[in-house]
Amino acid sequence: MTSIYKPTLKLLFVSLAITVGIGLSVFSTVKESQASANELTKVSVNSDKKRHAYQPKSQYEKKIHRELSLLMPGNKHFNPRFLNFVLAKNSHK
Repeated sequence: MTSIYKPTLKLLFVSLAITVGIGLSVFSTVKESQASANELTKVSVNSDKKRHAYQPKSQYEKKIHRELSLLMPGNKHFNPRFLNFVLAKNSHK
């Protein structure tokens, strides 16, 4: 090749190498994040199955189970007024 094209080819080769390197890095990061997201969903599904496995038998156990669900944020039965009531009741002793 003539000397006119050498700098242009070097520039193209360097830019191609940088592009391929960035592409591989992004690809591996995306695959890793998808794998970790899949593991998290599997863990949450398994924990949900375990969480629903126990059914309280006596009326006392059912009442305790219901009150605990009222106290846990994130639960669909969570009640902040009940939580405030319990915390205020215990703080006056």
